Amino acid sequence: LSNGKAIAVGGYGIYKSTDFGENWTVKSSGIQSYTNVNQIHLYGDNEIYFTCSDNIFFRSYDSGIIWEMLKFPGSYSIHSFDIDKKGNLFVGAGGNGVWKSTDKGESWHSATDTLRLSCVPSIGIDSNGVIYALSISGIYISSDDGEFWQKADNDFHGNLWNRFKVSKNNLLYGIFEREGGYENQLCFSD
Repeated sequence: LSNGKAIAVGGYGIYKSTDFGENWTVKSSGIQSYTNVNQIHLYGDNEIYFTCSDNIFFRSYDSGIIWEMLKFPGSYSIHSFDIDKKGNLFVGAGGNGVWKSTDKGESWHSATDTLRLSCVPSIGIDSNGVIYALSISGIYISSDDGEFWQKADNDFHGNLWNRFKVSKNNLLYGIFEREGGYENQLCFSD
């Protein structure tokens, strides 16, 4: 939310408010067959990116008036994505690590070939440009636009991370599952 403008994602579309949520307008018209929105990110004043089920990715340069479907390589599911300050897109893919686009989604290349990460259910970028990628084997960090990665010291005593989010003040908030159970817990880094 900034200056009274907000974008909201519902399970069935994208909505925009310019008056602190008093009124909402649909911004995903014309793409109703792909209305199950999973994740959304804004870049600049007018660019909007969002993902739907599986490997479907959309982009708008005009605040959601016209949408373009972007091609994501192969049949990998998009589990999460984030955009850095330069406009580079980073995608956490199911079954194939982290992917990067330096041309706003026109082309993609693997950013984790050397790691051989499998499913990456959560990815985030902090205000310093540090990228965090969650995989089954832990959280990996890159401070050079995804060229090199190192495993973070993130031992939560056998607990399994499900998802995380990077805050504006660079704290990592995560939801994890206790070993042997399904109880979700919220934690944050310090």
